[in-house]
Amino acid sequence: MNGAWFDPDDGIMAPFGIVAQVNSSWQAEHPSKPVRYVGSGDAGGTVSAFRIDRATGVLDLIGQVTTDSSGTPGGLSYIGGQSLSTDSPEYTGTKSAAELGMSRDGRFVYTSNRGENTIVVFAAGWRTGRLTLVQRIPCGGVSPWSFSIHRGSRWMLVANQVSSTVNPFSIDPRSGKLTDTGKSMPIPNPDCITFG
Repeated sequence: MNGAWFDPDDGIMAPFGIVAQVNSSWQAEHPSKPVRYVGSGDAGGTVSAFRIDRATGVLDLIGQVTTDSSGTPGGLSYIGGQSLSTDSPEYTGTKSAAELGMSRDGRFVYTSNRGENTIVVFAAGWRTGRLTLVQRIPCGGVSPWSFSIHRGSRWMLVANQVSSTVNPFSIDPRSGKLTDTGKSMPIPNPDCITFG
């Protein structure tokens, strides 16, 4: 992942090089802490947590979870021995992470898992930024390519590309957990969604 300084006064960007050795498909920055979450959509993709050095722009790996649970039980280990996966322990199919998002208060990180057809909820540690699994819930369709969290933080829309549906989920603001409303809207092959 490459970094660049941006001057908002004149719109000039100045690249300063590689800030982290990770393939970045999706990113979410904590709203009040120097922590950035980076998702890779490759097969066996990862969600990595980085501490941001504001002076240099360099990212320091805090930890990483993976959709590929081979190698270590539940995926790659966090620094300090913690190990998590976006896949359930019994899942053996294709592994593929997709969208990555964060609650407005910075307490929860959400990721979609196209392989297992789930949305996974993690709590983001207040002091460390490390992730803790909160929930893994079926996405209501097939291949959750994208999702969007409403600015009021109570709703998530999930774009299920292969099943051609958009499914609304309610969000519990205290626990971060999702509840499937059981409703869906037919949309041909949705791969991106946002609230207006």
